[in-house]
Amino acid sequence: MKRLFKVLVILSIAVSFISCGRKVTPEEAEEKIAQHMYERYGEEFEVGYAMIDGYTKGDRDVTWYEARVTPIRYIGTPKYTDSYYRAVGTVMVKKKMFREEFGITRDTYSNVMLKESANEFYGKKLKELFGENYLSVLEVTGSYSDKSKNFEGSVKLTKEKGDRLYISGGIYIFGRVENNEDREWYRKQIYEFIQFMKETGTFEYVDLDFNIADERIISKEFEEIHLKTELIQLYEEVLSNKIKGDIFIEKRKNILDKVGKNYIVDFSELEKWNKGEIINLKNKLGMAGTINLCKILSEKYIKANKHFYKEYELKFYNSINDVKIEG
Repeated sequence: MKRLFKVLVILSIAVSFISCGRKVTPEEAEEKIAQHMYERYGEEFEVGYAMIDGYTKGDRDVTWYEARVTPIRYIGTPKYTDSYYRAVGTVMVKKKMFREEFGITRDTYSNVMLKESANEFYGKKLKELFGENYLSVLEVTGSYSDKSKNFEGSVKLTKEKGDRLYISGGIYIFGRVENNEDREWYRKQIYEFIQFMKETGTFEYVDLDFNIADERIISKEFEEIHLKTELIQLYEEVLSNKIKGDIFIEKRKNILDKVGKNYIVDFSELEKWNKGEIINLKNKLGMAGTINLCKILSEKYIKANKHFYKEYELKFYNSINDVKIEG
């Protein structure tokens, strides 16, 4: 009985020491994440409130703190509330006998940097081919190069690691397609862009949409005479199957013709569009304004996703004839 009593006393003392041990606080976790972000990216980040999210799988001695991380320079800009740029920082917390201590710190902002570097890299060619009237909303899966901090270095790093570089999302071109001559011009420009991707070794796992939208939907006049609501309502009628085909085309034409001929377009406004909404198909204005779509699927992407075989033809894009624009 006395032996059992001594054991219980020792256990209670041990528990007391553990409970009184040094614990990591949420404030310290936020500071740790902020320090990690500055050291990795060389700029200050806003760190949201950090909370312990749970235990690591199979190990109840390791928990973590997680918080949203946002560059200070995003504050007050459209990027601040855009999910396309959203990222989190995570710091592991290891539980020792009498204390807690920080483990590895990670973040997903590198994914944002990878997308941004891709948009910048391809943007130079897109500007050459289409002018200022484009919006690049790419989704990229690969490894971001902290060393080079550019897309070329990230492509190289991804391949060195034996990983696949996936490129998807959409490129929105704002212009006019009024006849076959216009359509052929866009086909040629899109074909040239694909050849550029091939030359740079990035046309491997690609699922990319080229959306040719009417430039009048981003004109000053379009906003001033409140046509946005009309166009979105028309789009919703199509989605609910209330109207179809030629009726939709005629109604859309009537709405856009209200803009007139002497409209003014400020293409710099495109960067204010919410890219997260476009990716998630919530930007109905962009969707309703699309008049032509060209879907690009690389050979490797189709072979890696065999369900595409039934719906899409395997193409190598060695000829402009492989570029199809659907109206």
